[in-house]
Amino acid sequence: MLSPLTDTNGNEYLQEGSSNSTPHIQVVYDPQRPARHIQRKWLPFVVVQYFFGSLAALGLLALGLWGVLAPYI
Repeated sequence: MLSPLTDTNGNEYLQEGSSNSTPHIQVVYDPQRPARHIQRKWLPFVVVQYFFGSLAALGLLALGLWGVLAPYI
């Protein structure tokens, strides 16, 4: 589903809706960069997403450090 957004100069931009089943979404609009628009995400979802992403990155870092330091331990 495509939803048009119009900036203050009358230019139209298309926002493609995500595949979720909610009939209403909130779009965050940046007037300085009107071509960039994103769908706002639920805060707990973003916190969990970044937490597990950071955890995975730290795990890879620890694995790499273990691979480098293991011969010396």
